[in-house]
Amino acid sequence: MSQSKKIVKTTKIDDKKILFIEDERLNKLINRLEIVVRIEHVGEGTPSRELVKDVLAKLYSIDKDLVVIRRIDTSYGRGSSKILARIYKDPETLRKFEPEHILKRGSSKTESKG
Repeated sequence: MSQSKKIVKTTKIDDKKILFIEDERLNKLINRLEIVVRIEHVGEGTPSRELVKDVLAKLYSIDKDLVVIRRIDTSYGRGSSKILARIYKDPETLRKFEPEHILKRGSSKTESKG
């Protein structure tokens, strides 16, 4: 018996990248949306966290500061990445439940280093 993934939403990022929302679950207890995303990027490198945050924020019509990219797993040589993301309703809940290192990892690199 084969199992196929149900695609919830699809959007084209650019000519070489397509984003598929494979699963989305509302966690009512924490008041966040938990998303499993797959990006096909044949011939391109792994998409940046910033790019994924921008695309998800636009797709869900929310502020990108409420999007957290927990993990990006890229299959070697396949041109496909699986992404675990979370979308929060407010910044207070986000800071309460996300570890500091995840928030730092997802922050923009335009901040000064010194």
